[in-house]
Amino acid sequence: MAPAETFQESSSFLSDAQALIPKLVYTDEEPLETVSFEPDDTVFLRHRRVAQDPMSVHEETWYSTGADFIVDFEGHRTGYLSFDLDAQGINVDSPARLRLTFGEVPADVVEEFYPSKSWISTSWFPYEVISVDELPQKVQIKRRHAFRYVRFQVLEISPKFKVRFHNIKSHAVTSATNHVKPVDLDGFEVIDQVGLRTLRDCMQTVYEDGPRRDRRLWLGDLRLQALVNYVTFQNNDLVKRCLYLFAGLQVDGKIMACLYERPRPATSGDYIVDYELLFVVTLLEYVQATQDTATGLRLFPICRQILTRTLHDHIRDGLFTPQPEVWYFIDWQEQLDRQASIQGVFIFALKAAQQLGKLINVNVDYSKEIQELTQGAMSFFDTDKGVFVCNGQVSWASQAWMGMAQILPAEKHVQAILSAIEDPNAIKANTPYSYHYVLEALHRNDAKQQCLALAKTYFGGMVDRGADTFWEAYSENDSLFSPYHDVHNNSFCHAWSCTVSWFLRV
Repeated sequence: MAPAETFQESSSFLSDAQALIPKLVYTDEEPLETVSFEPDDTVFLRHRRVAQDPMSVHEETWYSTGADFIVDFEGHRTGYLSFDLDAQGINVDSPARLRLTFGEVPADVVEEFYPSKSWISTSWFPYEVISVDELPQKVQIKRRHAFRYVRFQVLEISPKFKVRFHNIKSHAVTSATNHVKPVDLDGFEVIDQVGLRTLRDCMQTVYEDGPRRDRRLWLGDLRLQALVNYVTFQNNDLVKRCLYLFAGLQVDGKIMACLYERPRPATSGDYIVDYELLFVVTLLEYVQATQDTATGLRLFPICRQILTRTLHDHIRDGLFTPQPEVWYFIDWQEQLDRQASIQGVFIFALKAAQQLGKLINVNVDYSKEIQELTQGAMSFFDTDKGVFVCNGQVSWASQAWMGMAQILPAEKHVQAILSAIEDPNAIKANTPYSYHYVLEALHRNDAKQQCLALAKTYFGGMVDRGADTFWEAYSENDSLFSPYHDVHNNSFCHAWSCTVSWFLRV
C-alpha cells in the first residue's frame, strides 16, 4: 500500500483539477438547406454533395413512414441537436419512431454501418433511434455529438397522421472562447481555419482526443493540443487541469495514457511508455508558456519518478530494450520497428527534464543518462546512407524522433528526414500524430521552409479532399484507411491533427 501522503497528494491534485473546470460556451446554429449525396468514385470521400431545398421549403413539408432527408449545417461542430416535431392528421395514435444519424463526413449519413469489422466498439457509431409519444413536442437529443450533417429518417408512424420538422438547431459547445487572429500566409488561410476548428471542437472540459469517438483525455494528444492552445485560444488553465488529472490518477506510480472525466475522474487502464515520457515535456512547455513555476515545482517530482523508473525498466547498456506486453505507440503502423523512435523519446524527455529543472531552480543533472543514450542512439545511424536504421528498417518515425532528440548537427537530421521521405521503401508516417513529429523535427532543426511545405501537402491535401476539421487517420490514396479496420469508426475531428496552426505561428 502506498503511504498516506501519496493518497493525500493525489486527492489534492484531483481537487485542484476539479476547481479548474472551464465554463462552456454554447452557440445556436441553424442548417441552411437539405442535401443529398450521390456516389462518385472521382472524389476522395466517395460521395458528391447535391443541394436540395432551402430550409424554408423543408419546414412546410409533412412526412410519413419512410421519409428520409439530410440537413447540412455547412461546418463542423461539437454539440447538441434540437427540433420541433408537429403532427397533422385524424389523431396521433402511435409514437413517432425516428432515426437520427450524425455525420462528420458524407459516408456517415449515407453508408451502412453494419456489418462492421471494427475491433473497437461499434456503439460509437453516431446514430440515435428515438420514439416520440406526444405531439407536438420540442425534441432535444441529450447525447452530445460531433457533426456537420444530420440525417432524419421517419422509421414508423401511424398512417393516421404525418409529421413536420422545424426549428432544427445545433447547440455547439466548446471551452475555446478567445478570438484568434487568422494567419496571413499565402496558401495557408483555409488550412489554418480547419486546424483551429479542430482544436476548438475538441476543447471541452478537458482536451478531448475526439469529440465523436473516444472523448477521452489522452496524454499524447494533450501535448499537441496544448502547443496550439498557447499560440491561439490561450486557455492555459485547461492544460493545467489536465496535468493535475493525470497526476492525481496514477496507477502503481505510473502516469496512464488516458483517462475519463465522468461519472468521476478515472483512468482507462491503458499505459504507453512514450506517452508517459511526454508528460515531462508537456509540463516543461506549460511552464515555459505560462511562467507558472509553482505548478512546475509541484509536479516535477513526478517527472523525476517517471524517468527513474522507465530508465530502469527499459534501458540496457544505453539502449532502449522493448519489454513484452508493454504498449509502445509512436504511430498506428503495424510494420514499424519502434526501437529507435523510443530511444529518441527517452533522450527528448531527459533533455526536457534538464531544462525544466533550470526553469524552476531545482538541482537536477541528467547529463550522464543523456550521454549514454545518445551514444546508444548513434548505433542506429548509418553514416553511408545518412539515416537512422532500426534493425534493417528505415522509417520516417525513426528519423523524426532522433531529430526531436537532436543528437546530430541540425543539417544532418534534416537530411535524414528528407532522405526517408524520398525513399519509396521507407515506412511512412501513418497518422497526423506521427506526421506532426516529422514536421516538428524539421522545425526544431531549422528547416521551417521544408516543414511548412510538407504541412501544406499533407494537411492541405486533407482540405482539398473535403476536410473541414482534420481527421484522425489519413492516407492520401485510400479513403477507407482505418486503424480499426472500419473507416466508420474513425474520428474525423481529432485532436492530434490540429498542429498545423502551431507551425504557422512559431
